[in-house]
Amino acid sequence: MKKCLAVLVSFCMAFGLMGCGGGSDSTTAAATTAKATTAAATEATTAAATEAGATAAESTAAAAVQGGVAKAIQEHAGDAKDLKVALSNSILTNAWRIQMVKIFETYCEQLKEQGVVSEYYATSSGDDAQAQINEIKNLIAEEYDVILVDCASSALQPVLEEAADQGIVVVTFDNIVQTDTTYSIAVDGTAFATNQAKWLCEQLGGKGNIILVRGKAGAHDDTVRCAAYEEVLKQYPDIKVVGDGYGEWDFGTTAQLMNDLLAKNEGTQIDGVLQQGMGEAAIVAALEQHGYDPATVPITGEWTNGYFRVVQEKNLNAFITGVPSYLSAMAMDVALDVVNGKDVERNQLLDPPVIDAKDAGKWYQASQSDEFMPAYTDEANSWNIQLEDVLE
Repeated sequence: MKKCLAVLVSFCMAFGLMGCGGGSDSTTAAATTAKATTAAATEATTAAATEAGATAAESTAAAAVQGGVAKAIQEHAGDAKDLKVALSNSILTNAWRIQMVKIFETYCEQLKEQGVVSEYYATSSGDDAQAQINEIKNLIAEEYDVILVDCASSALQPVLEEAADQGIVVVTFDNIVQTDTTYSIAVDGTAFATNQAKWLCEQLGGKGNIILVRGKAGAHDDTVRCAAYEEVLKQYPDIKVVGDGYGEWDFGTTAQLMNDLLAKNEGTQIDGVLQQGMGEAAIVAALEQHGYDPATVPITGEWTNGYFRVVQEKNLNAFITGVPSYLSAMAMDVALDVVNGKDVERNQLLDPPVIDAKDAGKWYQASQSDEFMPAYTDEANSWNIQLEDVLE
């Protein structure tokens, strides 16, 4: 079943989505940090944000919580008490992943203050499925009650089923693995990629040369999205993919890939760039380095801060979609509902969001890096996430 997601702020958009990644070479254990949140502090933040004319994201994040307790806790905590909760992440080399982990920690700290969670732990195993399998086995041995997983690959299926068979509530999110005994929540990757590809093909009038920037080889998101790209492109035989490769949802990798592909296609007119996301500003810079006016080359991508910046600066013809970094908090809510015995849909898909390029200025945060993801909470700020909670 598909669901809709509302994202931050007073200008509305349809929402839902899937995960992103980047490569990592090391195993990272994320230590928890105590953060006290009071109603008075929230009110002060709200007033300050309004007074300063804050961006859409900042204004939403400053939304008040009832009685000092986040809306999501009121709706999902139920009778759950003293849960041991773990997050098993794979790669941790881009802002999306870092923010996702920080949101998990921030939300769990609030749950701990309410007695719902007794302890929580986040670990990142890097770009190595076996390392993540080993980490999950350790979490099983340590008798965690809930394990949330952003999966390295489908190779995790047996260990996820092993955890569920031992009574652990397992929820995969972002890059998911679906089983009969676990739960999952993700953006609909087919819709995500179909929307991007159809928009680009229509912008080109059904003909032209494009560069295709994939995600990460072997990742669930990339597999689903690339299959959707292929289906759309079959309908446009006069659109030719003259170069493609894996940007790995990473700015540096995408920059190198784009420069290599443009160099190999010197003398061939590039009419558009079909990119999943996380390298938008790098793509624009590469186009300029090779003599293109970016305003004349339609581009697809995700809602990185850099994308919002260059859309304004370069007057881009851009399609903007994205994956919410607060999927980790949504996955925690799914787990809480399961613990409380609610009837929970086993596999939930969310409709992809689309942000009009003309609204880029409402999302751009000049104080943050190009890799920053401005959409770090929903319109209601259900998890009481503040800007400082997601900064590196």
